[in-house]
Amino acid sequence: MSESTQPPNPKRRWYQFSMRTLLILVMLSCLGFLAAYYAETGVVWVGRHKLIVNVVVVDASSLSPVPNAAIEVLEGTDTLFEGGSPIVDGDFKVVDASSDLVRLTTNDDGYATFAHSFFATGRDSPFTESGNVKTSGIWLRITAPGYRPTLVPVDQQSTQSRDIQDESPILVTVPVGKQ
Repeated sequence: MSESTQPPNPKRRWYQFSMRTLLILVMLSCLGFLAAYYAETGVVWVGRHKLIVNVVVVDASSLSPVPNAAIEVLEGTDTLFEGGSPIVDGDFKVVDASSDLVRLTTNDDGYATFAHSFFATGRDSPFTESGNVKTSGIWLRITAPGYRPTLVPVDQQSTQSRDIQDESPILVTVPVGKQ
């Protein structure tokens, strides 16, 4: 028999097949490890999340609505327990009016609504998406003719962050006292 017509060496063929298979298995296991690692850790992010805030201003003694009350959105301390009593003009800064807030006043029913971008953090992975929205640190200063100026936190001083999946509006009821 001539050399060209001899069948290939079966041992050599089996060796090539197993090396290819081994290489493919190693690549697939590395890819699986990376996918499992990403699925476990995910991508951590920090940003802003827009929520709707509904404000109802009522008279503290009669609980009747207070129309034409001016509402100013402020950034300040998370709670009143951080230091002493806050000084509005020193400890707070007015939120930039370029965020769709030109002038916010209550209607005849004492109601006003606005959207605000709150600080948010989260983690996204192929199987889960989770995150929190920090609503503390945002305050409302309410002024109305014949009533005392009132300062209230949007989150009613809750120390809990809000779940980022919760898209329900924040409701703030503000009782104001007469002068």
